Parts: sequence; structure tokens; C-alpha cells
Amino acid sequence: KDTVNGRHIKSFIIYGSNDGNEWECIGSWTASRLNGSNNSSNCLLNNETVLFYCYLKLQLNGPNYKGTNELYLKRIEFFGNVKREVESH
Repeated sequence: KDTVNGRHIKSFIIYGSNDGNEWECIGSWTASRLNGSNNSSNCLLNNETVLFYCYLKLQLNGPNYKGTNELYLKRIEFFGNVKREVESH
């Protein structure tokens, strides 16, 4: 029986975009606390300015703890403010 142990995300980057074409790096992390069943971690953004994005993208930044490029993600939550109106470009 194959379990997900070791397939937890190890290093990742989060990008933000307002058009889905051009992406800005919001932050990158190595999350050793995520290597285990039902583990969680808070990752604060390193963006010093207050920016709003229509789209967010999570990208693996290397293999997981098992050494493969598989992503097993049970839940992801983002906290912050919601901007109701988007400025046109």
C-alpha cells in the first residue's frame, strides 16, 4: 500500500497576477513543518507593499520530501482583505 508519506510539499513559491499572464513573486518558502500527516504551517508574505491580485499561483520549487515532483495538498487557505473592484489596465 502506497501512502502519501514523504510526498509533502518541501519548497514552494507563490505568485500573484492581475491578468493571468504576468506573474509577480509574492514569496518563497521551505516548509519543513509540512512533512507529516495533517501538519500545517503559516507562511507570511514578504511583500512590503499592500498589493491586490486577481489570481494566485503556487509552484513547487524542487522535489518533495520523497524526491518526486508530486504535489499532495489537502487544504490551502489565504488570509487577507478582499478588494471588490479591480482597476482596469
